Amino acid sequence: MKKLKTLTWNIGGGKILKEHADSKDRLNYSDEGSDYILDYIKATQPDIICLQETHMRENFSHAQRIAEALKYTYTEHTVDISHIDDTYKIGNAIISRFPIKSRTTGIFTNLHLPITLEDGRTQMMHDKGFVRATIDIGENTMDITTLHLMPFRRYDIAVPSLQATEILSNVEDLILTKQNTSLIMGDFNIDLPEILYLFPKLQKEFSEVATQYPTTPKGRHYDHALYCGVTLKSTEIMNNVKTDHYPVVCTFTL
Repeated sequence: MKKLKTLTWNIGGGKILKEHADSKDRLNYSDEGSDYILDYIKATQPDIICLQETHMRENFSHAQRIAEALKYTYTEHTVDISHIDDTYKIGNAIISRFPIKSRTTGIFTNLHLPITLEDGRTQMMHDKGFVRATIDIGENTMDITTLHLMPFRRYDIAVPSLQATEILSNVEDLILTKQNTSLIMGDFNIDLPEILYLFPKLQKEFSEVATQYPTTPKGRHYDHALYCGVTLKSTEIMNNVKTDHYPVVCTFTL
C-alpha cells in the first residue's frame, strides 16, 4: 500500500499579503511571493502539486521554478493574459514526483461577461480551463486534473441554478476521465463545503474531500478535491499562509 501526499493551491499569481494588512482585502495581496510559495511547498513535501493562477512569461514560469527546485516533472497550461498582472500569462500547473506520461488540456465555456475589479477597472471574463497529467506510480497509472472555474458569485450566477448547471455540465464533459484511479483538484470557485452533487456524471465514480473549514481568508469554501480509486486518509487546510487561498493538503493510499 502506497501513500500519496497531494497539495492543491491557488497561488494568486505568486502574490502574498502585505505586512500587517487586512487579509480580507484582495488589493492587499500585492507583494512578490514566489520565494515564499516555493519554500512553503518544499517544507510540505507533497508528491503531487496542483496549482492555479500560476504566472508564465518568457524566461519565467512558477511551475518550472518549483519543479526544478524539487527535481520533479511538471506540465502547465496557459489559459489567458493574467488579470492580476497583464505582463504575464496565467494558467494551471501539475508538478509530480512521478513521471508524467501524457497531458490533456481544455478551455471552459466563456460567457464574456464584464466585471468591475476592486481597483475600479472593468474587465471582461477571461478564459478558465484545466490541465490533466497521466502519471505512473509504480504499477499504477493515475490521472491528475487541476482546474480553475469562473467566479460564479462575482457574476451573480447562483449555484445551483439552470445557468450554473449548463456551465458545470460543460466542465464535467471536459474533465471526465477513463482512468480508474484519478484525482480532480482545484479552485472550483463554488462556495460550498461539498460540490460533487453538482456533477452527476462524476458522482457515479468519485468521492469528495469535504472542506469543513474555509479555504480563503474571506471564509469561503472555493477549493475542492475529488478522488476515485484511492482511499483518503487525512486532509488539512493550511490557513497559516499569506496567499488569498489556502493550500489543501491530502494524504491518500493506493
